[in-house]
Amino acid sequence: MADAVVKHSHRYSLWQEFQRYFDTGYVWAQNPIIQNLVGQAESRGMGFVAALLKEVWQTQPVLIPYAGIQSMIKWLGYRIGFYGRYLPFSLRTRLSMQAYYWSSRYFKD
Repeated sequence: MADAVVKHSHRYSLWQEFQRYFDTGYVWAQNPIIQNLVGQAESRGMGFVAALLKEVWQTQPVLIPYAGIQSMIKWLGYRIGFYGRYLPFSLRTRLSMQAYYWSSRYFKD
């Protein structure tokens, strides 16, 4: 039996969270196969938010407002990113965390 534990985390600011989820929404919209394979992001996200709020409530209830704001920022970033193809290119690049993507061979407008 394995005893290893892996913890994965980031220390992103709220702006960086927005940017990360903007990128996620953009990629999901550009690649519908992702939604077909793993389901709608919003339903998966709601389960994550519920688990997050439960954990924060049990361990650090003072952080409930921040967790709520952070979750809203993530959702907003995802939704704006999902419809990002309708935004001007210059705005997309400013909202994105991955500046290199927009000039890469992977970018298709």
